[in-house]
Amino acid sequence: APDRTVLSPKFYDMPVQGKTVIIHATRSGKPGYAQELEGTLNHMLNPGTVSSHWVIGRDGEKVRVVPDNKQAWHAQEDNDIAWGIELCQGVESDGFTSAQLLALSLVCMGYVQDFGIPAIHAAWGTPGFIGHQETAQGKRNGKTDPGVNFPWSDFILTLGVPAVPSSTEQLDALTAVQLQVVSYLMARPLVPLTAKQASALRWLEANALK
Repeated sequence: APDRTVLSPKFYDMPVQGKTVIIHATRSGKPGYAQELEGTLNHMLNPGTVSSHWVIGRDGEKVRVVPDNKQAWHAQEDNDIAWGIELCQGVESDGFTSAQLLALSLVCMGYVQDFGIPAIHAAWGTPGFIGHQETAQGKRNGKTDPGVNFPWSDFILTLGVPAVPSSTEQLDALTAVQLQVVSYLMARPLVPLTAKQASALRWLEANALK
């Protein structure tokens, strides 16, 4: 669910026809820019500009911009086959925050569960998750987002997390990165944590995805 909704008038009034999610980075060109999120949202409200389905702030705030049953203006010829998500990042060297990547995983788990998007890093033109730089428009226009700092392997792993693990065996089978998502989704575990799991969660709180 979004933390905030700021609907853009920039969309095509028809559903997305494919099974792809494109991940972008905003890239205002201002390193460490504190207003990257608000600047991006304002830009998407202006006439003749771009839009995306979601914008995710550096603090993990998830903002809905275009409903999932409409086509956003984010990837030109791929608008009709893909949803778009923007991660706020002033310049590539800013990297991504752990809160931001966790929020992205939570949003994308919805696409996996609700729309059947395969939890894979896909090639252009095939179902799954792909970076803007890997699309036809991205290659044509020299796009570099989300870039080398985006942790594709960890991100894809998080998408395989069961929403409610039903046993200690299920929890033991999760990777460290997946455990971080589970700990966020569950206000408290539905099954007792082992000492190993509790230690892993403490480590994740301080280190994971940073």
